Amino acid sequence: MAESLKDQLLKVGLITEEQAEKAAQKKHRGGGRNSHAQRKRRAKPTRARNNENKTSDGDVSLSKAYALRSKVERQQAADEARKKAEDLKRRQEANRKMKKLIADASLNDKEATERRNYMYGSKIRHVYVTEAQQEGLVSGELGIIVYAGRAHIVNKQHYAEVEKIKPESAVFLAVEGGDDDAVT
Repeated sequence: MAESLKDQLLKVGLITEEQAEKAAQKKHRGGGRNSHAQRKRRAKPTRARNNENKTSDGDVSLSKAYALRSKVERQQAADEARKKAEDLKRRQEANRKMKKLIADASLNDKEATERRNYMYGSKIRHVYVTEAQQEGLVSGELGIIVYAGRAHIVNKQHYAEVEKIKPESAVFLAVEGGDDDAVT
Protein backbone atom coordinates (compact mmCIF):
# COMPACT_ATOMS: atom_id res chain seq x y z
CA MET A 1 0.00 0.00 0.00
CA ALA A 2 2.99 2.30 -0.15
CA GLU A 3 2.33 3.03 -3.77
CA SER A 4 0.82 6.37 -4.72
CA LEU A 5 -2.59 6.72 -6.33
CA LYS A 6 -0.90 7.60 -9.63
CA ASP A 7 1.09 4.34 -9.60
CA GLN A 8 -1.99 2.28 -8.80
CA LEU A 9 -4.01 3.89 -11.64
CA LEU A 10 -1.13 3.21 -14.08
CA LYS A 11 -0.93 -0.47 -12.99
CA VAL A 12 -4.64 -1.04 -13.50
CA GLY A 13 -4.50 0.77 -16.86
CA LEU A 14 -7.04 3.47 -16.16
CA ILE A 15 -4.61 6.24 -17.11
CA THR A 16 -1.58 6.44 -19.41
CA GLU A 17 1.87 7.78 -18.60
CA GLU A 18 1.15 10.95 -20.62
CA GLN A 19 -2.03 11.68 -18.67
CA ALA A 20 -0.17 11.27 -15.37
CA GLU A 21 2.58 13.72 -16.43
CA LYS A 22 0.02 16.23 -17.74
CA ALA A 23 -1.80 16.14 -14.38
CA ALA A 24 1.50 16.67 -12.54
CA GLN A 25 2.34 19.69 -14.72
CA LYS A 26 -1.08 21.27 -14.06
CA LYS A 27 -0.54 20.83 -10.34
CA HIS A 28 2.77 22.68 -10.38
CA ARG A 29 1.61 25.34 -12.82
CA GLY A 30 -0.74 27.07 -10.37
CA GLY A 31 -3.67 25.03 -9.39
CA GLY A 32 -3.75 26.55 -5.87
CA ARG A 33 -5.63 29.45 -4.38
CA ASN A 34 -4.91 31.91 -7.14
CA SER A 35 -6.63 29.87 -9.79
CA HIS A 36 -9.74 29.55 -7.60
CA ALA A 37 -9.78 33.29 -6.93
CA GLN A 38 -9.28 34.03 -10.62
CA ARG A 39 -12.10 31.69 -11.60
CA LYS A 40 -14.36 33.34 -9.03
CA ARG A 41 -13.61 36.81 -10.43
CA ARG A 42 -14.29 35.64 -13.98
CA ALA A 43 -17.51 33.92 -13.01
CA LYS A 44 -20.69 35.60 -14.14
CA PRO A 45 -23.14 36.67 -11.45
CA THR A 46 -25.85 34.14 -10.83
CA ARG A 47 -29.52 34.82 -11.14
CA ALA A 48 -29.89 34.69 -7.36
CA ARG A 49 -27.25 37.39 -6.93
CA ASN A 50 -29.04 39.69 -9.40
CA ASN A 51 -32.40 39.21 -7.70
CA GLU A 52 -31.32 39.06 -4.09
CA ASN A 53 -34.26 41.24 -3.02
CA LYS A 54 -36.84 38.81 -4.44
CA THR A 55 -37.53 35.16 -3.83
CA SER A 56 -38.63 32.66 -6.45
CA ASP A 57 -42.27 33.66 -5.88
CA GLY A 58 -41.52 37.33 -6.54
CA ASP A 59 -41.99 38.27 -2.87
CA VAL A 60 -39.79 40.83 -1.16
CA SER A 61 -36.91 39.32 0.78
CA LEU A 62 -36.77 39.46 4.55
CA SER A 63 -34.03 42.10 4.65
CA LYS A 64 -35.95 44.30 2.21
CA ALA A 65 -39.12 43.86 4.28
CA TYR A 66 -37.27 44.94 7.43
CA ALA A 67 -35.89 47.96 5.59
CA LEU A 68 -39.39 48.90 4.40
CA ARG A 69 -40.87 48.48 7.86
CA SER A 70 -38.08 50.56 9.36
CA LYS A 71 -38.68 53.31 6.82
CA VAL A 72 -42.42 53.33 7.56
CA GLU A 73 -41.80 53.42 11.31
CA ARG A 74 -39.36 56.33 10.94
CA GLN A 75 -41.90 58.20 8.84
CA GLN A 76 -44.66 57.57 11.39
CA ALA A 77 -42.40 58.73 14.22
CA ALA A 78 -41.56 61.88 12.28
CA ASP A 79 -45.27 62.54 11.66
CA GLU A 80 -46.06 62.04 15.36
CA ALA A 81 -43.23 64.36 16.36
CA ARG A 82 -44.47 66.98 13.92
CA LYS A 83 -48.04 66.70 15.26
CA LYS A 84 -46.76 66.94 18.83
CA ALA A 85 -44.76 70.05 17.96
CA GLU A 86 -47.79 71.62 16.27
CA ASP A 87 -49.97 70.79 19.28
CA LEU A 88 -47.40 72.24 21.67
CA LYS A 89 -47.16 75.42 19.58
CA ARG A 90 -50.97 75.73 19.52
CA ARG A 91 -51.21 75.26 23.31
CA GLN A 92 -48.41 77.77 23.93
CA GLU A 93 -50.17 80.31 21.71
CA ALA A 94 -53.47 79.72 23.57
CA ASN A 95 -51.73 80.12 26.93
CA ARG A 96 -50.05 83.33 25.77
CA LYS A 97 -53.42 84.74 24.66
CA MET A 98 -55.06 83.66 27.93
CA LYS A 99 -52.32 85.27 30.01
CA LYS A 100 -52.69 88.55 28.12
CA LEU A 101 -56.49 88.44 28.31
CA ILE A 102 -56.49 87.77 32.06
CA ALA A 103 -53.94 90.51 32.69
CA ASP A 104 -56.20 92.96 30.86
CA ALA A 105 -59.67 91.70 31.83
CA SER A 106 -59.54 90.15 35.31
CA LEU A 107 -61.96 91.90 37.66
CA ASN A 108 -60.81 90.13 40.83
CA ASP A 109 -60.90 92.43 43.83
CA LYS A 110 -58.58 91.94 46.80
CA GLU A 111 -61.20 93.55 49.05
CA ALA A 112 -63.90 91.02 48.07
CA THR A 113 -65.56 89.28 51.03
CA GLU A 114 -68.51 87.30 49.63
CA ARG A 115 -67.82 83.69 48.73
CA ARG A 116 -69.20 82.52 45.37
CA ASN A 117 -69.22 78.75 44.81
CA TYR A 118 -69.01 77.15 41.37
CA MET A 119 -68.45 73.69 39.90
CA TYR A 120 -65.09 73.03 38.27
CA GLY A 121 -64.85 69.52 36.90
CA SER A 122 -66.43 67.36 39.58
CA LYS A 123 -65.44 69.59 42.49
CA ILE A 124 -67.02 72.60 44.12
CA ARG A 125 -64.66 75.57 44.12
CA HIS A 126 -65.07 79.13 45.31
CA VAL A 127 -63.98 82.65 44.51
CA TYR A 128 -64.38 85.77 46.62
CA VAL A 129 -66.43 88.54 44.99
CA THR A 130 -67.83 91.94 45.91
CA GLU A 131 -71.57 92.53 46.20
CA ALA A 132 -71.69 94.20 42.76
CA GLN A 133 -69.77 91.28 41.19
CA GLN A 134 -72.18 88.81 42.85
CA GLU A 135 -75.11 90.62 41.19
CA GLY A 136 -73.23 90.62 37.84
CA LEU A 137 -72.61 86.86 38.11
CA VAL A 138 -76.29 86.21 38.88
CA SER A 139 -77.48 88.42 35.99
CA GLY A 140 -75.06 86.86 33.50
CA GLU A 141 -73.00 90.01 32.91
CA LEU A 142 -69.92 88.45 34.50
CA GLY A 143 -68.43 84.99 34.26
CA ILE A 144 -65.82 82.89 36.02
CA ILE A 145 -62.80 81.45 34.22
CA VAL A 146 -59.97 79.34 35.62
CA TYR A 147 -56.41 79.78 34.44
CA ALA A 148 -53.24 78.41 36.04
CA GLY A 149 -55.24 77.13 39.02
CA ARG A 150 -56.81 80.48 39.89
CA ALA A 151 -60.37 81.67 39.35
CA HIS A 152 -60.85 85.02 37.63
CA ILE A 153 -63.99 87.14 37.27
CA VAL A 154 -64.35 88.55 33.72
CA ASN A 155 -67.11 90.31 31.78
CA LYS A 156 -69.34 88.53 29.27
CA GLN A 157 -67.29 89.54 26.18
CA HIS A 158 -64.01 88.30 27.65
CA TYR A 159 -65.73 85.11 28.76
CA ALA A 160 -66.77 84.52 25.12
CA GLU A 161 -63.15 85.07 23.99
CA VAL A 162 -61.92 82.56 26.56
CA GLU A 163 -64.46 80.00 25.28
CA LYS A 164 -62.93 80.39 21.80
CA ILE A 165 -59.29 80.29 22.95
CA LYS A 166 -59.43 77.63 25.64
CA PRO A 167 -62.92 76.20 26.25
CA GLU A 168 -61.90 74.12 29.27
CA SER A 169 -61.03 77.35 31.13
CA ALA A 170 -64.52 78.84 30.79
CA VAL A 171 -66.23 77.67 33.97
CA PHE A 172 -69.36 79.65 34.83
CA LEU A 173 -71.67 82.10 33.11
CA ALA A 174 -75.27 82.44 34.30
CA VAL A 175 -77.78 81.63 31.59
CA GLU A 176 -80.43 84.28 31.12
CA GLY A 177 -83.79 83.11 32.45
CA GLY A 178 -82.23 80.03 34.04
CA ASP A 179 -80.94 79.02 37.44
CA ASP A 180 -78.13 81.24 38.77
CA ASP A 181 -76.12 78.09 39.59
CA ALA A 182 -76.21 76.82 35.98
CA VAL A 183 -72.77 75.80 34.82
CA THR A 184 -71.78 75.99 31.16
